[in-house]
Amino acid sequence: MSEKNEKKAATNGNGKGKGNAQPRRPRMSREEYRKLKMERAEREDTMVIAQRTPETQDCARLLEINDFLVARLRTNFGSTRRGALTPEQALAFLQRNDEFRQELNLINAEMSKAMGIDYRPPRGFSNPLATKTAEKTPEVKEPEEKSKTTAKKAEATA
Repeated sequence: MSEKNEKKAATNGNGKGKGNAQPRRPRMSREEYRKLKMERAEREDTMVIAQRTPETQDCARLLEINDFLVARLRTNFGSTRRGALTPEQALAFLQRNDEFRQELNLINAEMSKAMGIDYRPPRGFSNPLATKTAEKTPEVKEPEEKSKTTAKKAEATA
């Protein structure tokens, strides 16, 4: 046995030595995994995404990692621990993350427009392609007769 293989065997493959070796967790059965997924789906902080395209699964996995990293970044913001980011680095990452979300919103709006679909962005976002006149709600003007009547009533009560 080579020196490298002996060392690996002595550390149980995890590089932490014999005393720290932990047995591997047995693989879940399909039924156990489905049950775990259903339990996770019932949590308030969980969103279930229907995967209609292969890209959806990729995006969901990327967003899951992004969610973990942004949460960790915000938790460790300004920390002096080893490996922590400086406030400038953290703010730069948060800004890039927000720009990515806005860009994805724009892509969704452009695809919807190209296909003739009415785009309704999620809460907290606006349609970047909407015209300014369409975004503003029309002002409701009171007919002159009513305003005169209201003014007369106000004078009478005064």
